[in-house]
Amino acid sequence: MYFKKFPDILYEFPFNSGNQLLRVKDITRNVRPFQDVLNNVVYYDDYDIQDGDTPEIISERIYGTPLLHWVIMLVNEKYHYLNDFPIPETRFDDFMINKYGSIEVAYHQHILYGKPHFVSSTGRVVDSDYPGAIPVTNYEYERGLNEAKRRIRVVNASLIDTFVNDLNRVIAK
Repeated sequence: MYFKKFPDILYEFPFNSGNQLLRVKDITRNVRPFQDVLNNVVYYDDYDIQDGDTPEIISERIYGTPLLHWVIMLVNEKYHYLNDFPIPETRFDDFMINKYGSIEVAYHQHILYGKPHFVSSTGRVVDSDYPGAIPVTNYEYERGLNEAKRRIRVVNASLIDTFVNDLNRVIAK
């Protein structure tokens, strides 16, 4: 649905039998003027992603249709369906095992030039000799990254039609 309004262009593709012009959607269409709409926080509500939520489920819950899932991805600059959304609790341990070999307590090693990962009481990454530095395990580190993906912005449901119409108008220019 999102790309439906983008204009078509002719693009030359190389094939074994020679180059061929095909009609494709111009996904490079400049929509920078739409950034004013995207950056206007008046349009947004906060939403905390629950386990099992997908952009389609969130769209259905908020807008009454799964077809506006692209709005959720666009306004949050989430372009990778799996990596940009939180890992469900039921799969988090499997993720840890696949990435680190286990979920055992091991200290995170790749943030500060090979040194263990430490944070201050405010959560800022620091060196191990920083006063009050707290070591962070791989599990804690990955859990923090995953939880940070839960809070997203959603266009206020009462404004979604205006939002989509404004985007379509910008794309059509």
